[in-house]
Amino acid sequence: MKTRDQIEKTFVASRGTMIAVFALTCVNIVLLLTNSDFYFLFSASLPQIALFLNSTFNFWTGEYTFATLSIVLAFVATLPYLGFWFASSKNKMWILAALVYFVIDLIVLAFLVARAGGFGEFDFFIIVELAFFVWILVSLILGTKAWLDSKKLPPPSDDFGQAPPQNHI
Repeated sequence: MKTRDQIEKTFVASRGTMIAVFALTCVNIVLLLTNSDFYFLFSASLPQIALFLNSTFNFWTGEYTFATLSIVLAFVATLPYLGFWFASSKNKMWILAALVYFVIDLIVLAFLVARAGGFGEFDFFIIVELAFFVWILVSLILGTKAWLDSKKLPPPSDDFGQAPPQNHI
């Protein structure tokens, strides 16, 4: 079994992944809104889908009625990662919520890609982006496992060999 320090390091790394997902997704939203030719290879899918639906609607109708709504939805779809990051500092079970939310994001992306006929031509950047998705998924799984493993450990003892009072998760 892993030591308390190893488990804690794994959990902290997984929390770092959550804040990275939040930050990179926010940056990508801004880059998409400014029609930049540059973007980070990883971003959560749900915010990008909100912006894509808006641009499609604008193209079809010539109106920008839902532009503000789609921008708000894009950022709202990103906020859970920040919330999970903050909440997991107090209660480690929130890492599981982040994992579930990320899996939902992946399922929606996979469904939309399948409905659109797949990825089309082979593109190196798609492979790199898929590698990022796998890395984040593995990180969140390991963080969830670290949380579960930490529940199995005996409470840490103070310098006098006595266990402090426990806070139940």
